[in-house]
Amino acid sequence: MSYNIFMKNKFAERLTDVLNEKEISKRECARICEVSAQSVSDWTTGKIQPTAEMIYIICTKLNESADYLLGLENEAGNKIYNNNGIHNGDVNFK
Repeated sequence: MSYNIFMKNKFAERLTDVLNEKEISKRECARICEVSAQSVSDWTTGKIQPTAEMIYIICTKLNESADYLLGLENEAGNKIYNNNGIHNGDVNFK
């Protein structure tokens, strides 16, 4: 799987999970982030990826980590990559 497909799928999955956990509808997320409901729908299905600026806005408005939404850390906040790129095991950098 290419990194681009991995990132699209992981971001879509994680954003959907965050919205469900916080009980925020896609329409409400759109209002909070000042975008269209269609944009949020496209992000959660993996149809499109938000820009870096929009990822920053999503993270600040929803109080979430960009690393988590992008699949670079797990639910516990542990980084899941090393200097050689993404790998299958958790790495705890301290």
